[in-house]
Amino acid sequence: MSKTSTIHPMLQTQVANASIRAVQIAAVAKHLADLMREVHGGRWRTVISHDTGFVLINQDLSDPVDKSNSGEN
Repeated sequence: MSKTSTIHPMLQTQVANASIRAVQIAAVAKHLADLMREVHGGRWRTVISHDTGFVLINQDLSDPVDKSNSGEN
């Protein structure tokens, strides 16, 4: 007789929904970073921590800033 672990269906649904939401959060953060690049130029990155409830979108200043998309002359 073998033991098999089963997860309650409600918990399975919650885990699946959380995974979907995490993917959506990443997509929205990437979209915002893309918009920042279009406005300001340069390279932008996202950092997301679900443990701390933190989302960061910042310009990668180690890369030379491309002003061609910033609207500046």
